[in-house]
Amino acid sequence: MARRGTGLDPAVTEPIPAVHELSGERLRAMAGLWKRSARELVARFSGSSMLPTIPSGAEVVVRCGAAPGLNDIIAFVRDDRLVVHRVVALSASGDWILTRGDAWAIPDPPITDPGCILGLVTGVRGRDGFAAPGVQPRSLGRRLGLAVCVAALGMGHGVGRRFIRALTLLRRWLIAIPRGYAGTVRRRVAGPRQRGGRSTTS
Repeated sequence: MARRGTGLDPAVTEPIPAVHELSGERLRAMAGLWKRSARELVARFSGSSMLPTIPSGAEVVVRCGAAPGLNDIIAFVRDDRLVVHRVVALSASGDWILTRGDAWAIPDPPITDPGCILGLVTGVRGRDGFAAPGVQPRSLGRRLGLAVCVAALGMGHGVGRRFIRALTLLRRWLIAIPRGYAGTVRRRVAGPRQRGGRSTTS
């Protein structure tokens, strides 16, 4: 979600408006205006999906209207949110784009409407000012996750979209169940210790 930037050099960029207060339709309309004027904006995004490349709350420079390429980080409208993720695959025919958070192994549902893409992230603010975003992390899990999703998209947009959503739900389930079990175990272990601690001091 985009928020207003602060402490910027007005000669270089301008803060993005409070787009988190806009509906999806109005957000798309505003994105279209920014793209036509080729603006360069600064926004602040929350969330951990782009770690370690973009820390939560970091300011980023968005160059509106620039065409995305493989490995570029883009800002795009999804539902009622402005999202910043990396391009990890492009169809040969140009009818879909796959994005993914650098912290994830599973891509997002495909972008099939180029109109929802605002532009490229060309800079991330660090201790010494803005610098180009880092390269995407690489792992076997990320390569496999991307390969199976691209193969599913080869069978049609609908098939690929449903497959990616199913993988995302499975990932959440696989993460939530162990975390919940671990929390239960910790509470059970901590219970006797707490009771034992009270009994020794009474």
